[in-house]
Amino acid sequence: MIGVIISFIISLTVAKVIIYTGEVHSQLTLDHDLSGIQKMHETPVPRVGGVAIFVSLVFTALYSANTGAVWSGFYAGLITALLFVSLSLVAAILGFLVFNYPKGKIFLGDGGSYSLGFMVSLISLNLTETYHHQISPYAILLLAVYPFTETVFSIVRRKFVHKTRAMAPDNLHLHQLIFDRCLPRSLPLIRRNSGVMPIMLLFIMPQLFMVMLYYYSNTIMLLGLLSYVVLYVYIYMRLIRFKVPRWLVVKKS
Repeated sequence: MIGVIISFIISLTVAKVIIYTGEVHSQLTLDHDLSGIQKMHETPVPRVGGVAIFVSLVFTALYSANTGAVWSGFYAGLITALLFVSLSLVAAILGFLVFNYPKGKIFLGDGGSYSLGFMVSLISLNLTETYHHQISPYAILLLAVYPFTETVFSIVRRKFVHKTRAMAPDNLHLHQLIFDRCLPRSLPLIRRNSGVMPIMLLFIMPQLFMVMLYYYSNTIMLLGLLSYVVLYVYIYMRLIRFKVPRWLVVKKS
């Protein structure tokens, strides 16, 4: 448990240092492009939040190795214990989130996103390999179905509908449509931006509970995957046509 606490504290500290020393490394780390098609912030923000998570995990691994923790072998390539590593990873992310949400003082950045994706993939693969008789491999896919569906759908949409490059940036992702269509425009930008996350939980939490309850069933997991894709496409098409479902509309209080 002490390793998990250390992971949180280090991530929190490094993120704070990055933010408060922004002027020193602004040319290298701050996102000065405020007019890009995907931009939602009004002032330059550091895009190296992944550094805080990476440094946190490195220090935690070194501490664990020196104290003989059973899960320290994970970082050396000997995956022996998904739960302790997962907890330390969650703690590191929470340390970053203190400054990331809701005020967006620091962003994760591509490096951080890819690193987290790698860690989650590694843990997921080890989980299904270790408990392949107990956990459906489709359960892991269902947990990651939102980013998977979003990525595939975006590539298809750009390539075959908009006739643009598959990896070209745009502002037509689901979360951006929710930002634009579901939240009152009279709200300050920071509040509209942070208001997207609670709505997005509606597209993340149901499959989480489904996996927790039926992780052993290939049939239920496959049905969950199919249902999610259908729901995603349905909601997306409603939003893109400005026919927003009432239960997604947030009214100004």
